[in-house]
Amino acid sequence: MTSDKQTGKAGVPITIRQLVKTYGSYRALDALDLDIAGGEFLTLLGPSGSGKSTLLMAIAGFIRPDSGLLQFGATDVTRLEPHKRNIGVVFQNYALFPHMTVAQNVAYPLKLRNADKARIDERVRWALALVKLDGFGDRSIHQLSGGQRQRVALARAVVFEPSVLLMDEPLSALDKKLREHMQIEIRRLHETLGVTTIYVTHDQREALTMSDRIAVINHGRFAQIGAPKALYEKPASRFVAEFIGDATLLPLDAGQKRPTFRGRAVKTKDASQDNGSYIVLRPEKIRLVGKDEDAGWNCFAGTLDDIVYQGESVLLSVRLEGGETLFLRQPTDQQSLAALPERNQPVEVGLHANDTLIVPEEAA
Repeated sequence: MTSDKQTGKAGVPITIRQLVKTYGSYRALDALDLDIAGGEFLTLLGPSGSGKSTLLMAIAGFIRPDSGLLQFGATDVTRLEPHKRNIGVVFQNYALFPHMTVAQNVAYPLKLRNADKARIDERVRWALALVKLDGFGDRSIHQLSGGQRQRVALARAVVFEPSVLLMDEPLSALDKKLREHMQIEIRRLHETLGVTTIYVTHDQREALTMSDRIAVINHGRFAQIGAPKALYEKPASRFVAEFIGDATLLPLDAGQKRPTFRGRAVKTKDASQDNGSYIVLRPEKIRLVGKDEDAGWNCFAGTLDDIVYQGESVLLSVRLEGGETLFLRQPTDQQSLAALPERNQPVEVGLHANDTLIVPEEAA
């Protein structure tokens, strides 16, 4: 078998136009528009109940939208049955057959397609090798670890060369270390196959690690769509800034031509953010500063409430004079640890103008 990446053939593009799905008065999908490039890895990211899984199930054909258009390439699949869409799906619980061996599980989609035995054997060997499970074909599902079951589910989803691969929070049941390892493995698999992939998660770090683009969804609407770095560094609204990564948002003084916080001008890299309502303070962008560093910094006076050692970093909790709490991270090398102030001491923290981000309440 030659993959899309190996042949240079792009995966199938997906077009979504004005897609609506309601449950009574609840609008789960609110007239969504989205273009997914062939071979792209797109993540649907949002909180519980945001509509991300509903959209994935509509793309799969398991949920029928009330209105709108869904196309794979030039083919309208809006009303097409799931088994006619040539999609591979990896569910949150893997949905493996416990009474079948690993090889029988992987072979199942090919048997449904009436492939001959020689073809099935060849494809199963290829799929298991792809997910690094060579020699596991005769094992029972009960003999596998969580990570190995995840790999079997992936092999079954791609063994028949689907046009689209859909994944619904497939790593949520794994422990942190294995989950991070599988994120890299799934990304490697995507690079090898080149299949158009749509991945659902509520884990921001997972989305940032794996995606070509992220579509942030909330209340059935897209809050922002973009590359991981763009979403993190330039969120379009308060919701995106708070949902993508850790952040404290401080409200700016209302009615000012230039942004100010408690009457003090906020320094930014450029004037394009002057219409925002909140200044975004991310822990890794903030540092303890001295009075002599005031020129290029936005400074905030407060009291050091707590110091939490977290291995690779120390998390400092600072209570500002107005009562807000913000957090900053410091490295754990000996010099940095020795320079930390004591708890309950007054401190000044700074956010450099080059790292200062101001966002509106809602996206324009």
